[in-house]
Amino acid sequence: MNGSFRYSAVFSNVLLLTIIYKHAHDPRQMRQIGSVSITVSTLLLTFLIVTYHMVFPAVESEQVSFALYRLARLIYLGPFFQRMESVFIFLWVTSATVKMAVTLWCSAYLLGKAFGWPTYRPAIPVLSLLSWSIAMWADNWVQVVNVDGRYLMSWGWVIVFALPIAVLFIGVLRRGLRGPHDGPGDRRRRRRSVRHA
Repeated sequence: MNGSFRYSAVFSNVLLLTIIYKHAHDPRQMRQIGSVSITVSTLLLTFLIVTYHMVFPAVESEQVSFALYRLARLIYLGPFFQRMESVFIFLWVTSATVKMAVTLWCSAYLLGKAFGWPTYRPAIPVLSLLSWSIAMWADNWVQVVNVDGRYLMSWGWVIVFALPIAVLFIGVLRRGLRGPHDGPGDRRRRRRSVRHA
């Protein structure tokens, strides 16, 4: 239970679907795509973990950062086809680039909505430069892994769970103080009636 709560920051990838859902052409199809993608990714990850533990002992899993890369190095298709892990590296870099692009777009979109900007596009180069600057802080790969495990994974649940729940609670509280029939449309109608009067 402790390990599950510690690594619950991985759920932030699922939260991206709540932002993309609004921009889908067909929300019903988007719901089906999300369910299928989550199911397939869960099955693939389970198959990877089972395969890795069938090949390597459990003690070495704590010392390996990329289990799939280590499994890919064991693929042998004869003397002509060698170094097949390079194909997997190309696929991983492509998927990581797509994931970073989606995360950057969602961050810019949320900033634009939060501050009431007419467009979110000027925030994209700023966030790109900020992300690149933060990525250059670490001196080596060991520091990146330590920062990820000590801060991002340990305290990521605050952004993933605590912040949305706090925003939801504040919204419900403000709506309760305003009253059930005091929405933005009602305020606009009252303003128009005062102007006409």
